[in-house]
Amino acid sequence: MPVTMELIENGRSLRYVISDPWIIADFTATFPEAKAILDAAHYPVHGVVNLHATAKDPLGVLNIRKHPSFSHPNGGWTAFCHASPLARRVTETALRLARFNRMKFFNTEAEGLAFVRDLIAKEDLARQNSVQQRDPVL
Repeated sequence: MPVTMELIENGRSLRYVISDPWIIADFTATFPEAKAILDAAHYPVHGVVNLHATAKDPLGVLNIRKHPSFSHPNGGWTAFCHASPLARRVTETALRLARFNRMKFFNTEAEGLAFVRDLIAKEDLARQNSVQQRDPVL
């Protein structure tokens, strides 16, 4: 499969691995499942996209901007990993067209995962503080 998607980090992140040869339809085929995950979530769902095994962008790549997480209220940040300079420029352009600015690029997937895990930890801490402010007995 040129595009795989899995739910990781206890349901808090969608991990994509994209490899050549891929076409945009391989990616858009994941949209219904991603939307269902976002609809069911009670917290932001972040993305980790590993582009290590890609050398070129397929025709219609600007359609990535239609991914549900880029417009869904439960969509979080997206960490793009191993993106070539061209893939980075194309991705930035597509997501700016979608008015999506919660993206960051990393040299390795480990760095991207560390970023997402840090976001999740901060969200958990903020949620915990919010609960404690509402109910000081906790």
